[in-house]
Amino acid sequence: MQDLKDKVEDILPFVMKPGRYFGGEWGSARKDPEKVRGRLCLVFPDVYEVGMSHTGHQVIYNAVNSRDGFAAERCYAPWVDMEQALRKAGLPLYSLETFTPLNEFDAIGFTLAHELCLSNVLQVIDLAGLPLRASEREYPLVIGGGPVAFNPEPMAPFFDCFVLGDGEEAAVTILEILSKTCSADGKQRLPKTEVLKQLAEIPGVYVPAHFEIKYADNGRVASIRNIAGGPDKVERAFVNDIDAAPFPVNPVIPHIQSIHCRAVVEPARGCTQGCRFCQAGYIYRPYRMRDAETLFTQAVEVIRNSGYSELGLLALSTTDFPGLPALVRRITGSVRHNRLNCSLPSSRIGAIDDELAQELADASRSAGLTLAIEAGSPWLRKFINKDIPPENIRGAVESAALAGFELLKLYFMVGLPTETDDDVRSIISCVDSILGNVNRLKDEGAIPRSKRFRLRISVANFVPKAHTPFQWVAGTSSEELDRRQRLLRPMRKRSGVDLSYHDPITSVLEIIFSRGDRRLAPVIERAYRAGARFDAWNETADADRWFASFSAEGIDPEFYMAEIPLDALLPWSHLSTGVDEDFLREEYSKALRGETSPDCNNEGCISCGLQKRPEGCSPARFESKDGTCR
Repeated sequence: MQDLKDKVEDILPFVMKPGRYFGGEWGSARKDPEKVRGRLCLVFPDVYEVGMSHTGHQVIYNAVNSRDGFAAERCYAPWVDMEQALRKAGLPLYSLETFTPLNEFDAIGFTLAHELCLSNVLQVIDLAGLPLRASEREYPLVIGGGPVAFNPEPMAPFFDCFVLGDGEEAAVTILEILSKTCSADGKQRLPKTEVLKQLAEIPGVYVPAHFEIKYADNGRVASIRNIAGGPDKVERAFVNDIDAAPFPVNPVIPHIQSIHCRAVVEPARGCTQGCRFCQAGYIYRPYRMRDAETLFTQAVEVIRNSGYSELGLLALSTTDFPGLPALVRRITGSVRHNRLNCSLPSSRIGAIDDELAQELADASRSAGLTLAIEAGSPWLRKFINKDIPPENIRGAVESAALAGFELLKLYFMVGLPTETDDDVRSIISCVDSILGNVNRLKDEGAIPRSKRFRLRISVANFVPKAHTPFQWVAGTSSEELDRRQRLLRPMRKRSGVDLSYHDPITSVLEIIFSRGDRRLAPVIERAYRAGARFDAWNETADADRWFASFSAEGIDPEFYMAEIPLDALLPWSHLSTGVDEDFLREEYSKALRGETSPDCNNEGCISCGLQKRPEGCSPARFESKDGTCR
């Protein structure tokens, strides 16, 4: 290991950002490999500064390292210059903690955060000196988790197993089983096939090799069958009590500036607002909160242990956390010597009132406030089940302006089902209304006329995702997405407005792989071997390479862009989030009828399917109004 470290240090002066590659960060856990029973290398298949900002990656790292006898180490996808340097020097990819080659671990665990990281997964496996295909490997096991694991079929041939859902407990259980697979002298392992049978019994673990997929003449999935004798459906893993779940209050502090340079706590997990486009809102249900006292203690600890001056309160709907203004006030008051800023992800507009806006402004005025409006027209907001009345938008903006915020970040989408040009242009009308309200407050003397109020508008392209009510709808072509984006260009003429879009072509690739099946694996492998890397990065993305790979493999990408029949067997139908597919169909039908569904956090159980879990859908307020879960 020392020899490898010395050789790596010889090449670091010749690559960009060498701080990505030498480890030894404050907060990192370095355990003696000779004194642990199981070792896992956690890989985030993107550059170091992106992976170091991913909370889930650090949560699993902490969960494993908090257990005696087990060690988790880290690795990130090397940028193209470092990959070339490693290959030229004949060096394998290694962990940052001990410079152990990845192929010497018991398992390699990938965080699959989005579909544009798939070529980087193959890059890491290849640089580890391992065959790309799981059928050609024994150990280490290659495991995937994260949102993409809920439809991992395009990547299934490259992985031994996936973890669906919450991974804190599953990661430790997997290492427990792997630690018992060696002979007494530690040299001979059980055959991988035998170990995978044991892993398949862990809640949430999906072994692709155990499932046979057949296709009909029309190209759709004809059948999915477990040929290993287990159940035909894999249920996701749940951490029911996140209050008791481990959380990294001693985070690893990056050597170089990361994407989000802040401490993080998790007030809650899951969301029940039911936005029909949002995959996270369905795959992370039910809504589970941390106790306010636990959260406060974790917040104070993570700030003191990290030295950060910003604390992110990260949840899908942080503003739904009861007593949030008082909690923010208490946290900032207890660590005032740090000049602490508190920040939230996109906030639910209906929850932004004067009190919350003022507390957030006092704690994070410079960071701005983020509002996810998503659609400009009232009809389209109702269609996606985000029925925000214009007066609520006006009220949230006024509260933010009066509290002293000078920056509002607004999220919108184009390419939504049923969207018309008028719906797209209504985004401009919405922005103009916001600017008009701010100018009115200036005219009335409520805020100083000299204050410069800025809007940062981010427009994403809608991607139909697995396990959502819109999983059946057709994707929008890159040409059409580009045309709709051009309709918004007049906003750039507004003073104080910054407008950015997502790239249409990469969004199309995301659509294809988010709803793909195993027949796409050869396309991914061919694109990787042709040089595909970092497909989410403008500097390296090359859509032509991907479409050339589709053509070479005889795959028509338009098949995966097309509308899917509501009665079709989906490539991911054997993977369960706990939410019934019939419920998703009904939500899609309600969208087409212009009907909304209530938030079960407020209105009681809406029978999405989670109430049938053995533990029940917790907490108790998810019960229907008569006190029973329907």
